[in-house]
Amino acid sequence: MDDKIKDILLEPNYDLKIENRDFAFGPSDQQHIELLMVANKGNFLEYPTAGMGIDRYKNGNISKTQFLREARLELEKDGYTVNEFSYDNGVIDLDVER
Repeated sequence: MDDKIKDILLEPNYDLKIENRDFAFGPSDQQHIELLMVANKGNFLEYPTAGMGIDRYKNGNISKTQFLREARLELEKDGYTVNEFSYDNGVIDLDVER
């Protein structure tokens, strides 16, 4: 049995992905994680405290430790277990599972 979470998929620019004149549907964990990272608090009406707002970390005064802590908390609130997480030179490396 395939136990991966599936959802409607988005294009890289966050438009709905269309295949065969219908919404594309498929494994979506990577998409969910990305959306949690880029969304600001308040962007999801049903879950107004969800989202990390990664843009505010660019050229900011927030430490790497604070960034990693907040990212881990956001992922865990959404049901992910974070096995390993690092951020170096603007590259996020994640090892997470549901």
